[in-house]
Amino acid sequence: MKSQKKTKKRKSSLPVLLAACLLAAVTLTAEEKSAAKRQAILAGSVHDQQSGLALPGVRIEIRRQGEKKPRWRAVTDVRGDFAVRVPVGKATYVIATASKQQKNQELAVEVVSHERVEVLFLLKPAAADAGGKP
Repeated sequence: MKSQKKTKKRKSSLPVLLAACLLAAVTLTAEEKSAAKRQAILAGSVHDQQSGLALPGVRIEIRRQGEKKPRWRAVTDVRGDFAVRVPVGKATYVIATASKQQKNQELAVEVVSHERVEVLFLLKPAAADAGGKP
């Protein structure tokens, strides 16, 4: 005689687990969108003033107006572009270039809300400015 095993039907916890994962994913997505809205973007390009060519590898330093040390840093890409996220809120930021080959510049920009602020730096070669000055 064959023995018959009684099998109890277990309730699957798979639907509950899937629902929890879906809820977590939706919550994370909402938090990411909310975080993105709380940031502004300072972006720009750095080009040679004479030739108009992009200047890759130029260091960018960003600080709030009134502060001495930069809080954010970036380096221009092969197209001379950069982008940095900063907190939302009315503030004035000073964006400065830092290059040994070019005469450096600073620009002050104001951020009011979650926006994108674009700047353009047209740099002169540092050697052209030296012209016999100590």
